Amino acid sequence: DFLDEIGLKKTDRFVCLIVRDDSYKEQVQSWINKDWSYHSYRNSDINIYQDALYALAKKGYWCIRMGKAVKTPCTTNHPRIIDYAVSKYRSDFLDMWLMSKCFLTVSTGTGLDEVSRIFRKPIVFVNFIPLLHLASYSHCITVPKCLVWTDTKESLILSEYLDHSFLRTEKYKNAKIEYVDLSPEEIKLAVLEMESRLNGNWQDSEENIQLQDQFWKIFRSHENFQKYHGWINSKSQIGAHFLQKNQVFLN
Repeated sequence: DFLDEIGLKKTDRFVCLIVRDDSYKEQVQSWINKDWSYHSYRNSDINIYQDALYALAKKGYWCIRMGKAVKTPCTTNHPRIIDYAVSKYRSDFLDMWLMSKCFLTVSTGTGLDEVSRIFRKPIVFVNFIPLLHLASYSHCITVPKCLVWTDTKESLILSEYLDHSFLRTEKYKNAKIEYVDLSPEEIKLAVLEMESRLNGNWQDSEENIQLQDQFWKIFRSHENFQKYHGWINSKSQIGAHFLQKNQVFLN
């Protein structure tokens, strides 16, 4: 009924987008009476995802912005981009249904995307940290936030990302590490890579294959690899454009 009402046909494909901010913890879980700010490193601005949404809409996809409580509306004016999170339609049941039926999910890494994973839906994780906890077991593409040393303004390399895989905001501050969101273009390229792969239009270059192999070699060699991982899904990859642009990352 929801899809009929917004005009989405049974033959149409839709993509779910879930971008974490503080609102869910502050509004839905306020009864716990806890300071949730230690999670703030995971937050992201919904508006930097608009280029990706428009690119998908241009290809004929519907884009549904998810969320039970959100801080900022998704300011778009395309008829196939639905800010479902602030609409009259939102419900817990429909949250589950949409995440289980979508063509793919785009997420910053939060609880709701586990529904898509359970139903074997591909996921693009963007602005995802800590990198040591990436979903190595799933069909996904991951592109992390940029981590930068506060004093030198130099980007961390992969081994440093893994060594500083903190789960609390203050630990990044104490280590003098800044976390910076990806650009709208970087997000769009990661999303379009997955869309292209799913439709059989993506061809891995020899360079990308080598960069992926180099990433996983370093990742597997980390002292905490066995603690959190063990088996790597062959369809768990790091965004090709990210690796090509940041080859020093793999030093």
